[in-house]
Amino acid sequence: MNRLLGGVCLVASIFSAAAAHAADTKICISTWDQTNPYWVDLVRGAKEQAEANGAELVVNDPYAEVSKQLEALENFTALNCNAIIIAALNPEATRAALTEARARGIKIVAQSMELPVADIWVSADERDMGYTIGVEAGNWIKEKLGGEAEVLILNNDRNPQVIARKEGMKEGIAEKAPNARIVADQPALNTQEGMQVTESVLQANPDLNVIVGHNDSSALGALAAVESADRSSDTFFIGGVDATAEAKDRIEAGTAFRASVDNVPYENGKLDVDLALKLIKGEEVEYKQVVPVKVYRKQ
Repeated sequence: MNRLLGGVCLVASIFSAAAAHAADTKICISTWDQTNPYWVDLVRGAKEQAEANGAELVVNDPYAEVSKQLEALENFTALNCNAIIIAALNPEATRAALTEARARGIKIVAQSMELPVADIWVSADERDMGYTIGVEAGNWIKEKLGGEAEVLILNNDRNPQVIARKEGMKEGIAEKAPNARIVADQPALNTQEGMQVTESVLQANPDLNVIVGHNDSSALGALAAVESADRSSDTFFIGGVDATAEAKDRIEAGTAFRASVDNVPYENGKLDVDLALKLIKGEEVEYKQVVPVKVYRKQ
């Protein structure tokens, strides 16, 4: 096994004494980036569910690099995995490798990003995630700001599938606060970019008082910029998506970070393994598996 994994960022883990002897079932998983708390929690849930079912789980962290994920997929196939759970960094780039894997009888569970070659697709609905935080922002504008606000949207338009999340944000805001005005809609993938974009937009728009990020990382960057500019107040609203531990901490601390969307990554990871096991057993599983989301506010 070590020879097959050489040069690839794979961490194989066997989680129970029974599995250590010889697991009948081997599930392989590759996400986007294990520095992102969302994917950490998802893999944690997958690990625990694999252990509970005596299965071997092989985990790949491609560090957000498509080439590393493709290399991992080749190794997954060589390892004779029974199922592959994959959050594809580039769906089109993975098509050939996943098509070959499926031709060999390997079940494919697409996580988050839809893949035409997958057996099933498991994801929170992108529009629903955006709409949920958009409604939260819109209600804040209506109740705390008299129905009017200047809004910054931090998007991830570089990922076509996540555009629906942004559109959901805008829809939710417009539904609850039709007089709110979006003064900027700019890409910010992570905390650093969120901070840089917010710093610039704050300078150009001194009345900015609402920021909605497509993820918590960008929203946390926005919070840092707002606090650094001494613009935080009882009425400033920042919202994100993912309900990461750091985001929850900032929400509970009473900062301008008011809410996030919990898309339950831990439970999502457990569900991925459960569905993979059903596919391996030959059970029929509905193609689209929607993971419900909920708002996280200060408790």
